[in-house]
Amino acid sequence: MLNHKFGINFVKYAMYLSLILLIAFIALIIGYIVLEGLAQLNLDLLISSNPLIVSTLMLIGIALIVAIPLGIFSAIYMQMYAKQGRIISLIRFSIDSLTGIPSIIYGLFALSFFIYYFGLNRSIFAAGLAMAIVILPVLIKNTEEAIKTIERSQIEASLALGATKYDTVTKVVVPFCLDGIINGVILSIGRIIGETAAIMFVIGTLNGFPTSIFEPSATLATHLYLILQEPTYAQGGIQEAYSLALILLLIVIILNVLVKFVEKYFKKKRGY
Repeated sequence: MLNHKFGINFVKYAMYLSLILLIAFIALIIGYIVLEGLAQLNLDLLISSNPLIVSTLMLIGIALIVAIPLGIFSAIYMQMYAKQGRIISLIRFSIDSLTGIPSIIYGLFALSFFIYYFGLNRSIFAAGLAMAIVILPVLIKNTEEAIKTIERSQIEASLALGATKYDTVTKVVVPFCLDGIINGVILSIGRIIGETAAIMFVIGTLNGFPTSIFEPSATLATHLYLILQEPTYAQGGIQEAYSLALILLLIVIILNVLVKFVEKYFKKKRGY
């Protein structure tokens, strides 16, 4: 009895300690970036970073526009329409495997497929397609897991009342798994905004204001990588890098908050 109680207390305090350490590490990382970034952040840097911010946002938009419908529709098909068997199991295994592939492999594929095979120019559009492929497994997996949390009785009740499978999907399945979809979108935004290896081969390094998605450009992450490769790294380049990292962090936070507001809006609209 004593050993059992000791085991319960040990696990409980170990979880508390893990939580405290996690919060401390997150606070340390964010605090360090904020303090170091604010030291160099000024109006001139913000103005010079505008092209990078715009191209980064354009990249996020293209990738999400392409990947979100494909990810949601694929997950719904595999869960609601497809006959469960070896083929679907193989597809799920492939999706799981894609999440663990190094980013550089995606970059080489995008270079070979979009640039050399299809003849696209190095551009934000080509980089957006590359990132859509990168985040697609995340969106599919999150949506599938969210659909699995819906009780089968709710789906069967909708069908029993005469609703078609399409009506059941749009009015029962999608609203109930909205949290999972939104979580997938948030994870995808973080992946897109911080990616370098998957896009540096197809987006270019031009630090100019993008007037079209079909022009080469540079994102905050790729420009940050290039700064740290230059000889100026030791003469103040590191301070500019911290400032760009702070801007990246702020963009991620702002976009995540906006996504959460969109989620609340749709939930309120549907009465959930």
